[in-house]
Amino acid sequence: MFILIIFLTLLYRSQFQEKCSGIFFVILISLLVTYVYMLLFTGPDWISHDKKILIAAVAIIFSLAYFFRLMKETPSVPIKSLPMFWISSGYLIYFSGTMMLFKMSDFI
Repeated sequence: MFILIIFLTLLYRSQFQEKCSGIFFVILISLLVTYVYMLLFTGPDWISHDKKILIAAVAIIFSLAYFFRLMKETPSVPIKSLPMFWISSGYLIYFSGTMMLFKMSDFI
């Protein structure tokens, strides 16, 4: 889970211009601090749903930010030929659907 947060941040950082580099560094540090905080108080339980919800929220926010940038700066090539479009679509669909399941799994 820890590696997935770093991977998502670095993946989407590479898609934005260098002017957003500082913002992604702050986001990465704050996410890592939050993750360590959750790890200390929930223990090393790797099936904790709160950690999955955190990663789902990060993936949804990053993919929506990518789509907004894609709408602002329309590429000259067709969107369906951009690999990052499909990766972001997959993250958005998967994590949007499973985020509620992660939250509701305590009650099921």
